[in-house]
Amino acid sequence: MIKILTLYCIMLNLVLFAQQTKSLVYSNPLIGGNESVWMLARSKEGFLVCAPGICLPSTVGCTSMRNYSKTNDLLWEKFFDTIGPGSFDGIKFEDQITYLTLWNKTQDKDQDFLYKLDSIGNVIKIVQIDEDTVVNLNKIVKNINIIRDTIVLTHAKWISPGPDSVFFLFYDKDLNPLRRLALTENRKWDIALGIHGTLDGNFIYSKHFKSETDFYDDSIGVYKLRPDGSTVWKYKQGISFNNTPFRDFLVINSDSTSSFFTNIEKNFNDKMKFPNFPIITKLSNDGDTIWVCRLINKDYKVIYKMEGDGKDEFISVGFYKYVFLKPDDPKTGQYFGWISKLDKDGKLKWSRNYTDDQYGKANCYLYDVTTLDNGDIIAAGELDQKQINPP
Repeated sequence: MIKILTLYCIMLNLVLFAQQTKSLVYSNPLIGGNESVWMLARSKEGFLVCAPGICLPSTVGCTSMRNYSKTNDLLWEKFFDTIGPGSFDGIKFEDQITYLTLWNKTQDKDQDFLYKLDSIGNVIKIVQIDEDTVVNLNKIVKNINIIRDTIVLTHAKWISPGPDSVFFLFYDKDLNPLRRLALTENRKWDIALGIHGTLDGNFIYSKHFKSETDFYDDSIGVYKLRPDGSTVWKYKQGISFNNTPFRDFLVINSDSTSSFFTNIEKNFNDKMKFPNFPIITKLSNDGDTIWVCRLINKDYKVIYKMEGDGKDEFISVGFYKYVFLKPDDPKTGQYFGWISKLDKDGKLKWSRNYTDDQYGKANCYLYDVTTLDNGDIIAAGELDQKQINPP
């Protein structure tokens, strides 16, 4: 009898979880091609998503911005003509005003624009970013943040494979430029990915850079800066060439510590290539390493984004692939969207893999995450299934 009741409780929990977990698959005929959600933010009603779409077979597309209620009802939708977003973390929502960066590419050079939208998606103001500073060179905004009532953009001028320059642009909330803080000039590869404010009035930023002598020597860095740009401390970590971060990988905790993630591909020995695995590192306010946690098992895992929950625990999203399976196993070769909860010591509390069975063996990748006031988790990304029309 006890075993029957235990089994019933387990099944009931599974049913309740299935009822509480909802998915929304969206394909807009106005875009008519591939879409993926790179940017996700909370709104007053629910959540905002910003998705680039490519009209196949050409490469011309647009970016859509959608506001959903907490129950996945579409409240409104706006479109911006562009090749794609210039920032992979470009939505900030505050006081019912949305700040959004878009990357409008022309034939000769890339151009960044900062959009200010109202609470229903109407454009209030558009500013071309750093129009005259760099002539005929590619430019890209990697991140937007609001720090002490100031809009701060992480910015780089970029010509593959370089030279690069890292600098931050500061605007007021009416999009008037305030100042420009340059850190490096004309490096072979040097890209700032995200910037955050600290309680002591300084900044912490993350970047991806390469050696001046070896292009294949990739590293990530976490730097604490004073407002004048001078360095308080820096932390450097070498990473794999194939798994470099292209998004802000830093979370500032409530106790003035910082945590960040990266993904490592490591050769375990000559006969076996160890699968990719994430590393979570926690630094003190002085830049000292508090702990390092490696999420290692036999499978292939990648984190794209990590968010703090306000209690120094984290929600991370990315993708998961089973490695050692029989060829006839239905999971063989499939990528699953991966959501995981990490405790304050970086250890895994739980993780779940997701896809959408409605579309058969579709690969699922999750790129961004946010949480609602009631603790619900919203994760967004893309389903990749070649048999779907449109894909």
